[in-house]
Amino acid sequence: MRYVEKEHYRARAIRLGAHNEIARGHTKPGAGLDLVPHLGAKQDLSTAKDRHMPGSPDPSAADSLKRKAKKVFSVLDRLAEYIEEGILGFTVLFVAGMLIVHVIGRQLFSTGVTGQVELTQMSMVIITFAGLGYGVRKARHICMSALYDQLNGLPRKAALVTISLLTGALMFYFCWHAWDYVEAIQSRGRNSSALQIPLWIPYMVAPIGFALAGIQYWLTAVRNLISKDIYRSFNEKERYEEVDVEHI
Repeated sequence: MRYVEKEHYRARAIRLGAHNEIARGHTKPGAGLDLVPHLGAKQDLSTAKDRHMPGSPDPSAADSLKRKAKKVFSVLDRLAEYIEEGILGFTVLFVAGMLIVHVIGRQLFSTGVTGQVELTQMSMVIITFAGLGYGVRKARHICMSALYDQLNGLPRKAALVTISLLTGALMFYFCWHAWDYVEAIQSRGRNSSALQIPLWIPYMVAPIGFALAGIQYWLTAVRNLISKDIYRSFNEKERYEEVDVEHI
């Protein structure tokens, strides 16, 4: 603002000086006024740079869109995390409590929990499939990275996005077949031998686990598309621990 006022007063002074020179007859009319348009040239150039050209992408709008997309996908990631942690936490506590009661009963009353073997087997099935999405979120799944580790920069990110999209699609394909298997078990009315528990209840976690894993893989792909850094999962940035070669 001060710069504009300064240039305004300077232009006014030049005009007054030009008129005085014309009145004295030392200069021709209009000679001093030609300098006035050049005074605001610098200001016009600076404002032209800041002015948004029509038809060109607005960087602020793109950043705002990325922030909104990240917020939406973060809510989806937290929702999936609550489901996974709830299933895993309840199942682990159930198995631990059941085994403690079973051991105490065998030692004190010479009898254990009825159907303890069946309940343990069902719990292992639940933990295995419910842990699929949790392992992907924490980037603790097995990776065959011999070729991937040779890449750097954009090719490395492109390879990770492609792997995440294809693996996520494979998880949803397994989810579809697992759902068909659960429906077949339910239609046949299969139950466990000791406790007569419908087998479709514990096996229902298989399609749920595959679906959660597929969501996590696709969230990983989206995170890499909207972020500059490389992410192995939606929240886990890619990093390698430095190895101290001197102590090997």
